[in-house]
Amino acid sequence: MKSIILSLSIGAVAHAQNATPPSPAPRQVGCIRNVIVHTMDPACTVIPDAAVVIGVDGRIDRIVPTAEAPVDGVLTFDGQGRHLWPGFISSATTMGLIEVQQVRATDDRTEVGPFHPEVEAWVAVNPDSDLLAVARANGILGALVFPQGGRVSGTASMVRLNGWDTHDLVLRKDSGVIVRWPATEPTVQWWTRSTPDDQQKRIDRELREVKEFFTRAKAYITARDAGSTQVDDLRFERLRPVLTGAAPIYLDASSAGQVASAVTWALAEGFKPVIVGGPGALEQADLLRAHDVPVIIVGVHRLPQWAHEPWDAPFTLPARLAEAGIRFSIATGDEPSNDRNLPHHAATAVAHGLPHDRAVASITRDAAMIAGVGDQLGSIVPGMRATVILCSGDPLDVRTPVEAAWIDGRRLDLSNHQTRMLEKYRRKYEEPAGR
Repeated sequence: MKSIILSLSIGAVAHAQNATPPSPAPRQVGCIRNVIVHTMDPACTVIPDAAVVIGVDGRIDRIVPTAEAPVDGVLTFDGQGRHLWPGFISSATTMGLIEVQQVRATDDRTEVGPFHPEVEAWVAVNPDSDLLAVARANGILGALVFPQGGRVSGTASMVRLNGWDTHDLVLRKDSGVIVRWPATEPTVQWWTRSTPDDQQKRIDRELREVKEFFTRAKAYITARDAGSTQVDDLRFERLRPVLTGAAPIYLDASSAGQVASAVTWALAEGFKPVIVGGPGALEQADLLRAHDVPVIIVGVHRLPQWAHEPWDAPFTLPARLAEAGIRFSIATGDEPSNDRNLPHHAATAVAHGLPHDRAVASITRDAAMIAGVGDQLGSIVPGMRATVILCSGDPLDVRTPVEAAWIDGRRLDLSNHQTRMLEKYRRKYEEPAGR
């Protein structure tokens, strides 16, 4: 029996490896012509009948009218009047860190111990993951990958979904450190097994441990900068970008109490906080807006978190945050195999009051800015990476497939195991009956 289970596990892992080779770097100037360009840039939103010229460095060189598009020595793609959008970005995801949940060997999401900021997500991302290919087919071309586990889970990394190895994939290694903020108030529910007093003691201890850890990190950095020769502590060295304000600190907080506690602490320490979660953010709108603290909404397709919430609270949260003047991005909050549904989460938010342009921005421009790569991804303007998708209409519409996509000017092969299965069974029903 053990040998059978092992064989099945190995087979599942082998099947999960993507056999599609990465797209090569462009060897000449490229041009995507005859398209409607949705720049997602506030200064210039939509450019009809345009051509996007892409340099050999994979960046957008210029956007010109189709009639003025270069021809000689240029690799041209005719968009035939279709719509060109920035590639989508999946935020707060574990994409690439896990492949098959039933196979422990494919799960690199967590590390042992409560405090491990030195764990960098990009190192563990599997470039051969078939889940990356599936996500690309629905327009997700970038991912802000979060490690999990412990109280300080590790360092998030921004990756692109095309490359031979982790060095090819990574855009920014140190996109910020993730802290799972402790609960701030006891709860009495049918599943609780400890008294409110015991819960409060645990809460006080966990909050104290987090604050003491960062206090020690600050003392270490101060000592090293002053010339101390003490032994390197990789945990504290990895916190240096957060401590100096060069990278954000992602605070996983759900309740209003958690949001207030986490943000107040981070601001007092001089950090750049980002709230990951969302449900309690609206109750702290004044605090978040006053200090321009963005929010990563972890899932629109979910149930209300608390019994007193209306049934559509998760669906309307993006619209209510937008109305309150709070910056945000939308994530799926789901397992990586469902990250392909990211545009549909944004579409649900549109159906419940969020303006369409804000919804697209929440998975392109705003997601890139929160991840610290807003100068590279998220909009179609000169100087940005040519990471774009081509659609016949609204990319948030489940009926609108992605027809072509480019990462850094490299046109992608959008095939994957799902498209191959679709083609297989289409052929079955195309055959004459009775054969």
